[in-house]
Amino acid sequence: MHCLALYQRRQSIAVNALLSAVLGLSAVRVSLPQGELLLRTEELRDGLWAICDAKNEESEAARLKLANDGAAAEHVALLGQHMTSLVQVELDRFLATCQFLYSYCHYAQGIYHPPGADKPLCPLPTSLVAAAAEPGKPEVVAKGAPPPP
Repeated sequence: MHCLALYQRRQSIAVNALLSAVLGLSAVRVSLPQGELLLRTEELRDGLWAICDAKNEESEAARLKLANDGAAAEHVALLGQHMTSLVQVELDRFLATCQFLYSYCHYAQGIYHPPGADKPLCPLPTSLVAAAAEPGKPEVVAKGAPPPP
């Protein structure tokens, strides 16, 4: 029984120290029963949870506003277009290097007009060339497309 009383006294001292640190109250100076102090701490805890919930709802609303804005989708589409154009440029560079090496190997063997040297190894239908239909107004047409009327 003596151990239980000692434990309760230590717990009461710990609770008083916590209350004095958090609430700024001294249990020695204030003659509030422990039940009232516990009720006040529960009210403060509920108030703190209400503040946290309000902040959480506010941040969720801000996140949904950003998600529904459409700027992120536009940015992703723009990045996709840039990456596609970079891949196209690298593919064109690779094919030009292959064409150069094809011609170089034939020239090194003494064949000065190798078969197919005048046309690309792999023509790309997406690469564009300027067709001079009118001197003042150049049109852009895909390779292999029929000339404009």
